[in-house]
Amino acid sequence: MKSQLLFLLCLIGFSFTAVAQNKIYQTDQVVVKLKEDIAPESFLNEFIAAQKLTSAFYAGTPSTSRRLSVLEFDPYFTDPQELIDLLNKKPEVIYAAFNERATVRATPNDPEYFEQWHMNLINAPEIWEFTTGGVTPLGDTIVIASLESCDTQHEDLKDNIWRNHLEIPNNGIDDDNNGYVDDYQGYNTVSENDQHQIFPHGTGVCGIMGAKGNNGTGITGVNWDTKMMVVSNTLLISEIIDACEYVLDQRVAYNNSNGAEGAFVVATNSSFGFDLRFPEDNPLF
Repeated sequence: MKSQLLFLLCLIGFSFTAVAQNKIYQTDQVVVKLKEDIAPESFLNEFIAAQKLTSAFYAGTPSTSRRLSVLEFDPYFTDPQELIDLLNKKPEVIYAAFNERATVRATPNDPEYFEQWHMNLINAPEIWEFTTGGVTPLGDTIVIASLESCDTQHEDLKDNIWRNHLEIPNNGIDDDNNGYVDDYQGYNTVSENDQHQIFPHGTGVCGIMGAKGNNGTGITGVNWDTKMMVVSNTLLISEIIDACEYVLDQRVAYNNSNGAEGAFVVATNSSFGFDLRFPEDNPLF
């Protein structure tokens, strides 16, 4: 089991958001970062018992998956802010806060917006004389991760979508033992497989990054042959962290296996942000 640094407390009941100091919070969820040497399950059980919160939590063992644990409780039996305050007083806790939702950044509504990127502005034709992307001089297949859904079967994208060839798709088994089930075509942190929604914005972004070039179809990406790893999430901090950690796990696996596993991820793209604040202002980042 990999080092588990974070866990997610999910409240059951009426789900709603609150706006405080221009920050949008998911008030039925609390994200907590623990010190590296703390076991989440043991800490949670001891914390619940010590605070006499047993009646607020549903029976069962907190589910643990990699660096995130999920514990469900009834908001009618406890106050989320009081819970956060209690957690922040514990020496084992680095930081506890409401989960926060990022927002997709605005784009023009012009129907052909994604076809109007003028490559001459970035001198792309001159660069293409030397390289069109794809493989490094040392033979590593270049991968860019996109942290949002896209149409992975789009005729101009499907040949450049990264695939985990050590995984057998749709069999419900973690074939390559990397901690993720059915991550053949990237990963969806919500459904916990590789099933992605067709999200026009994400499809457009992937088109800009790596639509197949010189194939007589659609548009040309900045990179003609670079692979794109699709990692879907819900824009909640907890899911963004989970998505980033999937990408990190694949690069670490690639490094540790000399390229036999994982992926040579060189960059990530996230087309979202936090209103009136910067990520570095949030202690969870």
